[in-house]
Amino acid sequence: GATLATIAAARGLPGRLVLLAPFYRLAWADRLVGRSAALVRFVAPVIPRLFKGRINHTEGRRAYPLGTYLVSLMGYLHLRELAHRAALGAPAITIPTLVFIAGDDSVAESSSARALFKVHPSATVEVCRMSDHVVLYDVDRQAVVERVVRFFESPWSDLYDGGDVVSSQNSRKSSLSNPQV
Repeated sequence: GATLATIAAARGLPGRLVLLAPFYRLAWADRLVGRSAALVRFVAPVIPRLFKGRINHTEGRRAYPLGTYLVSLMGYLHLRELAHRAALGAPAITIPTLVFIAGDDSVAESSSARALFKVHPSATVEVCRMSDHVVLYDVDRQAVVERVVRFFESPWSDLYDGGDVVSSQNSRKSSLSNPQV
């Protein structure tokens, strides 16, 4: 979802943007996995996943079952291509953007999102320190929802003048576990 939203925003479609744990690269071995998938996709179109993603919150795990242990290599390669397009388009985003990354994301490499939006003049990167990739079902979910509502309810001018979303620095980084947020 966040990958496609990045592409849409780069084309100037929405007026504000919220990205939840955006995927631009795998959290581990991205290049090796990508090359391996490209080589074996015709021989083994589906392979077993080594592990499922994590949701740290007990209620979240019950509410959001984490899919199958099978991975479609063509699906993964398509997602990787979309992620590459999104990363290339991210610098063209000019709208207020709120990015949530999981502090210890087992799926998406959070440093990629941090680097992409560090130079974005109207972006804020929020770190969900207690959550994994599926932040809306994990420990920080309530704080994420409240922060998104505040972001969308903020007057447009506040998003540019050091108000609720953007400080005078290029990209404010904060933590949802920080009481100042």
